[in-house]
Amino acid sequence: MAERLYTTLITCHLDGHAHNVTDESVAAGREAGGYEALCDHRIVPAPMIAPVGERCPGCTAVLAPQEPDPAPPRVVDRGTGSAGGCGGSCTRAGDGLRFDRPWSGC
Repeated sequence: MAERLYTTLITCHLDGHAHNVTDESVAAGREAGGYEALCDHRIVPAPMIAPVGERCPGCTAVLAPQEPDPAPPRVVDRGTGSAGGCGGSCTRAGDGLRFDRPWSGC
């Protein structure tokens, strides 16, 4: 399981963006007065009374969930049974698959 990442939004005085900063970076940068954002930008914090800036696209990209690779299409064996049947409205026993055209195995 992936480890959780805790961040705080801090608006940078230099670029006006609200950056995601980890709690560890806040603790490490407290004395220096600057913080390292997830996007690797060095934050010079804006005054606390300043409005929150627009979200940093770099930090947003780092936090965005990764899209899993799409699953390969599922191949359905339509069988080679006798002609006729239900006209495609039945399911094959055990697999619960519905058919989009008549299956001759009914």
